[in-house]
Amino acid sequence: HRSSSNATYKDTVNIDPKARRQAFLHSVQSCLRASLPKKSHRNHHDDKDDIINDNDPLILFLGLRFPPRYEGLHSEHCLYGSLRRLNEKVGDGTAHWFMEGYPGCEILGSLRELVDRAPVDSGVFSGGDGGSMDERKAANGTGSSNNDDINSQHSRTNENKTYVTLWRNNLSPPSTLQTHLKQHNITDVTVIGAKATQAVQSTLQYLAEHLPYIDVSVVREALADDSDERLGVMMKYFLPMYARVASLEEYVEVTCGLEGYSERLEMEEKRKEQQQRLQQQDQQQLVAPQPKSKRTKKNVYYYANCQRGGHF
Repeated sequence: HRSSSNATYKDTVNIDPKARRQAFLHSVQSCLRASLPKKSHRNHHDDKDDIINDNDPLILFLGLRFPPRYEGLHSEHCLYGSLRRLNEKVGDGTAHWFMEGYPGCEILGSLRELVDRAPVDSGVFSGGDGGSMDERKAANGTGSSNNDDINSQHSRTNENKTYVTLWRNNLSPPSTLQTHLKQHNITDVTVIGAKATQAVQSTLQYLAEHLPYIDVSVVREALADDSDERLGVMMKYFLPMYARVASLEEYVEVTCGLEGYSERLEMEEKRKEQQQRLQQQDQQQLVAPQPKSKRTKKNVYYYANCQRGGHF
């Protein structure tokens, strides 16, 4: 976190979009992998290794998701109002961008699986009004009732979790972001993801405004935007005002070290191989011939169809 590089984004602008997306996802995965506590890479059959203490990093996924019919979203919203207006004309079946229950508004499964061996969503989508107080306590672990919060989802339980998912239904992050950071005494935050000129930008501004004591960093390779020009401007002018801009190599070196990162990759490969072996064993059991039951003349029946219909 402490150092920064003078490299610019212009060197990657001309890369094929698909290749650039893959490189971006690889960088995000690398950041998450480097941030995981060592306990998450050990044998999951050992209960002692599953205990996560307060010194372990807290991983927060923030995403944009709207309730059905874009309920609660003003039709004149400068960014998302057009979604509500179109939906009023054609309905959820046609206009459902970032809508709960439709593809495209979930956290990428490969990222969630990376930080939690068995990711499980808790809580129910509570709509634009934030849901009832009991629903919010179950989902967020707090009593917050701010209308700009949809819900948060935990993997596992409050006492043993590796990540938290927070959903927003407007430009700003939910107020529960501040709640989680304060509850876990977080003093150092690294922001990665997309879109750099909306979600990342609003998150950095939120942290600067509400939690000015937190040391904030971003990882250059783990940021993305649909406009190369905007991303280049962000990298050069905006981000340094709110956060320290670090390279992926610097982030890995500071969090777990290059040697530690290599060890985590090896452990991850071993887990994948173990899972493949278990899957192969399950498949073999399914196709294995079953023992023949002992039949007697009393329980064997023969049916013949004479093709004349009406009887056997």
